[in-house]
Order: sequence, then C-alpha cells, then structure tokens
Amino acid sequence: GSSWSQKRGRMLVLHPLMARARFGVPSRAAALIALVAMAMTESAAAFSAVGRVSLPLALRGASRSVNTPALTMKVKEPKMSKFDAMRFKFGVPNLSTGGEVNSAMAENQKEAGFDYADFESAVAKFDSSFQVGDTVVGQVVQYEQSGALVDVGGKSSAFLNSAEVSMQRVDDMEQFLSIGDNREFQIIGGEDENGQVKLSIRRLEFARAWERVRQIQAEDCTITAEILSINRGGALVNFEGLRGFLPGSHAPAGLTDDVVGTIVPLKFLEVDQARNRLVVSNRRAVVETRLTNLEP
Repeated sequence: GSSWSQKRGRMLVLHPLMARARFGVPSRAAALIALVAMAMTESAAAFSAVGRVSLPLALRGASRSVNTPALTMKVKEPKMSKFDAMRFKFGVPNLSTGGEVNSAMAENQKEAGFDYADFESAVAKFDSSFQVGDTVVGQVVQYEQSGALVDVGGKSSAFLNSAEVSMQRVDDMEQFLSIGDNREFQIIGGEDENGQVKLSIRRLEFARAWERVRQIQAEDCTITAEILSINRGGALVNFEGLRGFLPGSHAPAGLTDDVVGTIVPLKFLEVDQARNRLVVSNRRAVVETRLTNLEP
C-alpha cells in the first residue's frame, strides 16, 4: 500500500504523461500532482530572465519563482507651447527640461556675439505685462479665418475676433480694418500659454458711446437717430451703435412701418448704462425746438 503510493507519486513527478499512460491518471490531475510535488521539494531553483521579475511563492515551507512580464508605464510628456516649439525648431535648448547646447548651437552663438540667455534677458526688459481691461495701441498685421492678428508688443501677436471688430454687424472685416492700421484696442482676455492676449474694438466703442450719451444728457442737447423698427409700445432707435427705446407717447404722429429708416430729432429721457436702458423722446425735442424759434 504505502510503497505503491510512494512509487506512484515518484512516477507522477517524473512525468505526468507516463503516469497517465501507466496508471490511468487523468492528465489534469497528473499535472496538478506534479506541480505540488515539485513545490514540496526544496531543491527547485528560482530563475529569472531579462525583462522579467521573479515572484517567490511560499508553498509548505518551500520557495519557487514564477516568470511575470515586467510592467512598463508610459509617461506623457508635457505639451510644448508655441513659444517653446519655435525655440526647439531653431535649435534653442529648453534648459528647464534638461536640454543642452550642442556644438552647432554654441558655434552659432559665438558668431552672433551673444547667446539665447542674453537675448531673453534683453527682451524681458521690454516685455509688456497686459491686464484685462487695459487699453493698448496695436497694428493690424494679418487676417485670420475668424479674426485678425494685431502686434501690441507682446511675445505673440494678439488676436481680435471678428465679433469684436465693431458695434455694427461685420460681414466683411476688410471694410472695418486694413493691414497696417494702427489704433486702440481693449484687452478682454489675458495671456494664454503662448503669450497671446485677446482684443476688442467693440467694447471700446460701447464704453465711449455711453460716455458720450451721458455727456449729451448732462448738457441737455438734441440728437438725431435712425428709427430701426416699430413695436407695440413704440419704436427702437439707433444712436452711435446704442439702441434706445422711443415710447409711443413721445413718438412722431403716425408711427407706422413707413417711418422705419427715417432720421428724427430726439432728447434723452433716461440713461442707465448698468441696466443697458436708454429712453428717448421726439416730442420733447420738437417742443423745445419750437420754443427756441419763438424766442426774439
């Protein structure tokens, strides 16, 4: 009994297929018994290969190593800004990431009489610091698909979106801007990773239009404006890009669609920039004009 079991175990260890053929042991069972028997022997040696790691398995006081593929992690490199990409393109090392000056770069810098660090130091003295809301002077240098590039003295050309070109509707930007134009712009977006800021002409015009309206109201002057449309309560008028409301009780007699597009004299009744509210009166403008004409 016991000797036969030992003999059978040794045969299974030596060759599980032989055990299956001779003793009728199923192949899976024979392989399992062989693995357990090998684990119980202290003479089994661990092994490892290049690119693999050994994992010790503690089985009944014995140790064994199993080959497992080594794990590798891909580290995503940070995306270079447009400014750094240009530096790299023209052979300028990115010292912050461990770049070095090669012999060709050193030779070029020697011929030029200064290195890139000197150049950056010189540029930094004239580098402008832009804040949202600032008014700057710039030159239109290039048309883009959805706007224009403007040189305002920064690292990169600033961007003017077509929606910010004017208070009026812009179908063709070239009717409002020409390459080489020098004018004022308002900064509406801070520098991005490429040092580019966003500009607006429309917001400058908007602020100046309200300033002019307040001044006219304070002086109680008469203005002229175009009637844009008619509604139930009166009409909408346009004055220097601002839309004002003309109540029906203060509108000219016979206020119909026929008067759309006509120019009428007006006086301001209410000016409230915070609420974007502008109310005007034609009746008051007409009455004051008549009284003025009656004076000797």
